[in-house]
Amino acid sequence: PVEFWKDVYEIGNGAFSYLKIKEIEIPGKVFSIGHGAFAECYNLKKVVLHRGLKFIDYGAFSNCEKLKDITLPDTIIGIDEFAFEATAITYIRIPEGVQMLDCAVFSYCYSLEEVYLPQSLEEIDVRAFEMCSSLKKVVMCSTTKYPADIFEDCPHVQIIKYNPTKQNTINQPKQEKQISKSEYKRKQEAKQKIDDLFNEIFNKCEGRDI
Repeated sequence: PVEFWKDVYEIGNGAFSYLKIKEIEIPGKVFSIGHGAFAECYNLKKVVLHRGLKFIDYGAFSNCEKLKDITLPDTIIGIDEFAFEATAITYIRIPEGVQMLDCAVFSYCYSLEEVYLPQSLEEIDVRAFEMCSSLKKVVMCSTTKYPADIFEDCPHVQIIKYNPTKQNTINQPKQEKQISKSEYKRKQEAKQKIDDLFNEIFNKCEGRDI
């Protein structure tokens, strides 16, 4: 099994692509999965993601043709283009907080049958579910905007729309404030500078009476 160092916060571009891994668990400290991080992992069947993950980058799991089992945590706020293209998932629920589904994010998922989209989703980009030939049911908010081609070559799809309502916050996990990846990094760098300054002052004062 793949084990991560305790201080890993990002999985880099192409970090595990083409490897023969079958299952992987991403720790909650990881906030971003990079471009093509697990692309072409043809034996990968199960991915466990924990709360804390915010971004899934371009093609992160593309062409993982045996990947069936994945649940997106409710801290996710960004899913980039082709992220799950040509996987074997049969069901997906996008968590509340995601505002955009990018181009071809679930295209060529031939086994995908059901999709549940959140009220927070404002827009779906082109070809998002193209060639999902088994897709039967998509539940989405009536205010979500999308082009005509997102369900191209999905002959059996039924779209069920619900009206937007005030979110019921009772017994719901608290949604974290949405921040961009660059803002997150700036905050981490600022925190590190403060820690370094504190350590420098502490080292200078060590051994003195203060």
